[in-house]
Amino acid sequence: MPIADLPAKRLFSPARTLFLALIAANLTQMVWYYPRLPARVAAHFDAAGQVNAFMPKDAFFAVQLVVLGILSFAFLLVPALIVRLPPGMINLPNKEYWLAPERKARTAQTLQSFLVGFGNVMLLFLLLVFREAMQASLLPYPHLSNRIWVLLVLLVAWCIYWTVCLVRAFRLPD
Repeated sequence: MPIADLPAKRLFSPARTLFLALIAANLTQMVWYYPRLPARVAAHFDAAGQVNAFMPKDAFFAVQLVVLGILSFAFLLVPALIVRLPPGMINLPNKEYWLAPERKARTAQTLQSFLVGFGNVMLLFLLLVFREAMQASLLPYPHLSNRIWVLLVLLVAWCIYWTVCLVRAFRLPD
């Protein structure tokens, strides 16, 4: 079905709207920081938050754009294609049950919702991590703050929670 024929509520659900807003926030952050950063920016940090690699500012922003593009494709476009994928390409608990013709549309909608939600978390994480790296690059002696560890712990916790919810959503009914 062409995108133009899809109902508006499917194209612009709150989760998709948030996804697009997070893409815009990432791009806005890049535009804001670009003129403020030095020609060489901190690009890699050790576990203590000390810089152990620099890269040209243009390359840093190119990497950020590529990561943003990959996340956009993976969590916005791929979920929209789920209804067209053959069952062999979908990894799902109890796949035979959930991909039966009478349940396939609802299953695809649920998977899309899960994936866009996960994408929202990843885009927020990307926004905050790149912000930390850019702020570190503005310091006289670049280093990451301890906030990076909090972000990482929150991301791992979210991944565990999301996985449990996904598995529970696709268990066989009683």
